[in-house]
Amino acid sequence: MEETREIENASRAALKQTRELVSEMRALKVDEEIKHMEQIVTAAEINFTYRGPEDLINLPPLTQNMVAMCIREAGTNIVKHSQATTCSVDIHIADGILSIVIFDNGIGINEDTAYGNGLKGMEERLTFIEGALHINSKQGTCLNLSVPLGGDWNMIRIVIAKDQRILRGAIGTLLDFEEDFEIVGQAGDGEEAMTMIQRGKPDICLLDKKWTRYR
Repeated sequence: MEETREIENASRAALKQTRELVSEMRALKVDEEIKHMEQIVTAAEINFTYRGPEDLINLPPLTQNMVAMCIREAGTNIVKHSQATTCSVDIHIADGILSIVIFDNGIGINEDTAYGNGLKGMEERLTFIEGALHINSKQGTCLNLSVPLGGDWNMIRIVIAKDQRILRGAIGTLLDFEEDFEIVGQAGDGEEAMTMIQRGKPDICLLDKKWTRYR
């Protein structure tokens, strides 16, 4: 009886933790970062143009977070380094691919520092969600970000990594009742969890504390 109560409490704690993580992930939004970018470049006397959908809230949470950070970095780079007079952001979604083109008519990027100014970080973030960054700096700077959008955009993909099989199953059952959660894997050890993360690219992994070295 006591063990059942402990499992129930742990499962509800995991649900609460997952909801908190989702809220944090959704703190950064693509449409809000575009508005912020417009504000900072306009304040720097750079003309700004946006072409694309007004509502991007249904992007997968991890994609939303990573792309928003990339847009923030791009805007900061334009203000600090480009010496541009105009810049633009174009977004479109076609054939399951999110494409973002960020252009400025500034001085371009020196080949020796092409991965400076935060661009290396942008590339790493996009790689994590199987996206790509292409840079053209012949006439101004053009950043082309592309990210595949697979599955149901509204679902939060979760891997559960706990060494106790019963607890793992109880957490999975509880999370399955949530309409916007999808359990994409359950792992009994840290190495198995890392394999599932690399293959499934979940939005969240509920990792046992004893396996923090795998983070």
